[in-house]
Amino acid sequence: MERVITAVFIALMCAFVLILLFPSMVLDGMHSMQTDSRTDTFAAVTTGVAETTGDVILLEELYNDKLGSILQIDSNNTSDTPTIVSYNTVTRTLTVGGLVASDTRSLVIEYEIDGLANFPELATLSGTAPLLIFFGIIFLVIGGIWAAFKTRSAIGMG
Repeated sequence: MERVITAVFIALMCAFVLILLFPSMVLDGMHSMQTDSRTDTFAAVTTGVAETTGDVILLEELYNDKLGSILQIDSNNTSDTPTIVSYNTVTRTLTVGGLVASDTRSLVIEYEIDGLANFPELATLSGTAPLLIFFGIIFLVIGGIWAAFKTRSAIGMG
């Protein structure tokens, strides 16, 4: 009986640890596989009088057209505090705010792009893989508990 309780306890603890680590290990790993980082430099981004935004056209589309795919925006003008204002998915135009009016600067933008654009089958698989892994973990735990009780019944303890 003690072996069964120990086996069930170990299975539940393993499941608990795996579920805690699941988001950071599996989901971050899949996102990292699906994306590539790209850095574009835009020289001579100019703002007019009383204008604190500037438009740049990204060389590639943002990953899933999401503003969260922009990792960093830097300006060589120390008075600027670049922020994301908007993104046009059709023209790939990114509007950057927080720029000093009536000035010219270079902007360096680091963003994520689709790393699996040339591999559509792998992109589909990587989207469903976390779900498959999660259910695999659940079934392993259930199987471990079932095996522990089956062993208990086979040796005449239940």
